[in-house]
Amino acid sequence: MTPMKPYLLFYGNAYYPLGGFADFKGAFDTVTEALAAFEEANQRAKEDFRDVDWAQIVDARTCKQLWGFGGSCYHDFTLQP
Repeated sequence: MTPMKPYLLFYGNAYYPLGGFADFKGAFDTVTEALAAFEEANQRAKEDFRDVDWAQIVDARTCKQLWGFGGSCYHDFTLQP
């Protein structure tokens, strides 16, 4: 069995109340890869005249949010090395 990649990316739009795991977009080996995947998806959204309202990267091993932005209930985080 392949071990799960530890960095989980979630993002979405505030006006689509999917919530929870429906906003899960992928698992990655590094925070840098997760952030790059988000930036690519956000760029595609902007090209379609849409914006991503919020995003989070979570460490599945510790259940800690490492990075995030947007939304009224979210805080901006600086990536920790």
